[in-house]
Amino acid sequence: MSLFFNQSKPRAVLLIEGEDAQNYLQSQWTIDLEKLLPGEVRFGLRLNTKGKVMAGAYIFKKNSESLRLLSRGTEAGEMIDLLEQNVVADEIEFIDETKEWNLFTIFGSEAEKFLISQKQQIPSYDKFVNSDGNLAFLDSRLPENSFSILMNSKFQESINFTDWKREDRNEFEKRRIKGGFVLIPEEIGPDDLPHEGKLEKNCVDFEKGCYLGQEVMARLHAMGKVRKRTHSVVFNGPHAPSLPANLFLDNKPVGVLKSLQKDNDRYIGIALVHEKAEEALHSEGLRMNDANGGAIRKLEDEK
Repeated sequence: MSLFFNQSKPRAVLLIEGEDAQNYLQSQWTIDLEKLLPGEVRFGLRLNTKGKVMAGAYIFKKNSESLRLLSRGTEAGEMIDLLEQNVVADEIEFIDETKEWNLFTIFGSEAEKFLISQKQQIPSYDKFVNSDGNLAFLDSRLPENSFSILMNSKFQESINFTDWKREDRNEFEKRRIKGGFVLIPEEIGPDDLPHEGKLEKNCVDFEKGCYLGQEVMARLHAMGKVRKRTHSVVFNGPHAPSLPANLFLDNKPVGVLKSLQKDNDRYIGIALVHEKAEEALHSEGLRMNDANGGAIRKLEDEK
């Protein structure tokens, strides 16, 4: 059976309600929630005033006064602290529902067939399906044909995974890394701009009104590009280095290796690399201080 799934516990699931719920989030998030229709979901970012990435999350819109937020990387308490920083007299409430939910992610050519077998409607791009209390969506932060289901613990038995192969976390991470999708905040975080993780295309709406970090985003959009970008890389050394690991070209620092996962007899990961070292990343590779007997090269270039 060509279908695999991974189960994880989301770091944060928040119900955001109130008369000002949408308007307030509109001022905090990089995506245009006014254009998000009821029943739609999008991944966006919470930046600081310098345009650096503080958090990332999926926003599910029921209506303008009721939205749900899902984060894989930021704890609920930290997310609420970020969201509450600029509340003044807004009619809005942040309700932590994290303990009530699990997150299932489904991959493979038979993913749609599986959903149909479970009497689940197939989600289309940017839309989520609410079925028996479970929210299913086509996951924009994972490779093609990846579906995620935010599953309420009360209704978890409504979907049967018994006959299907479960992937461990390493397999899930390998798929993500090979697709070039960065983790927030582990690989792109408070020291980084969205563009450095290639997040600007789908996670930032440059034509929306004022929001935190908007001036920086507008300048970058109008005037130029960033000097560093993330890349999927491969490392063939005998053992994995401690992370994060600085990367060097001709004994000069040119980047940081952010993550690694074992992949058969090698390691693959995500590295943030300066543009002046990208040519070397394709050819001889970049080394670390201890070198570990190997070099970091761009994943797609490995022979």
